[in-house]
Amino acid sequence: MDDVDPSKLIDLKGSLDFLWLDMDSANQPNTKLARDLFGIKDLQESGFPRVVFEQGYDMLILDYYERLVRKELLIYYSDFFILTVHTGPCKVCDEAVAALNELMVSGKLSSGGILFELITGVQSSINDEILLAEDTVRNLTYQIKEGGGDLNKVVALYNGVKHLNMVVSHTKDLILVVEQESSFIKDKTPFKTLYSLAVGQYERTVELFDGLDDLYKDAIPSTLSHMLAQRKALGSLSIIALTLASAAIALIFLPGGLFGLSAMTMAMVIIGLGILLSFVYQRIGTGLRVK
Repeated sequence: MDDVDPSKLIDLKGSLDFLWLDMDSANQPNTKLARDLFGIKDLQESGFPRVVFEQGYDMLILDYYERLVRKELLIYYSDFFILTVHTGPCKVCDEAVAALNELMVSGKLSSGGILFELITGVQSSINDEILLAEDTVRNLTYQIKEGGGDLNKVVALYNGVKHLNMVVSHTKDLILVVEQESSFIKDKTPFKTLYSLAVGQYERTVELFDGLDDLYKDAIPSTLSHMLAQRKALGSLSIIALTLASAAIALIFLPGGLFGLSAMTMAMVIIGLGILLSFVYQRIGTGLRVK
């Protein structure tokens, strides 16, 4: 958009059969251009994922993922144009641009064809996120079985999958609405395929969500056991430190010994008792048992 003169676009408006315009922000100049070119009242900078059917065009707001960051893509389209609006670079749009030649050769260069490529890119980004979540679940499950589970990681993953499930659910529902109700989509068949893929992705996130409930329950005793082991280790170190300090005190302040024992013998006895107490503490701990 930066290398395009808005005034030239407006001059060419009447001679163009179809136009795809991609904007990397919904700033005031872009909003004015969208109004002058396409009659769009106002560019939505953000909002809940949805489909809006306006007079003369449809508006679609989709969430997608790019490098693990959730982003937003606004799409306005009719029979004669498609307008994409996003903040900063958009991998989904770049991938759709790469498919333009194939669309032209196949005679599918239309808002429906480009919209199909955009939604395909959105679903691809979601699939990458699902694969990452599934892999993380496997790793955490293994760690928990080995007694090294981290409850904080499970909670963070739980929240991430919760939001992912919402994105997938919204995408699924929006594809269905577009496929069934948009008057600008002439060939509905590709969108039926997209919907089927979205249903599959939704089922995978539901399975992830359900599995995380069990993982969360397993992580609690594992985390408590890990905390208890740390407490035992710290307790043992404290006992040993106190033992060594006591032995040093005996050597320094009781050089002649006590109760018939030499200072060195007393120090060795103190160290031996300290080691024994540390061993007993490790075995008994604080009395906490985690089933």
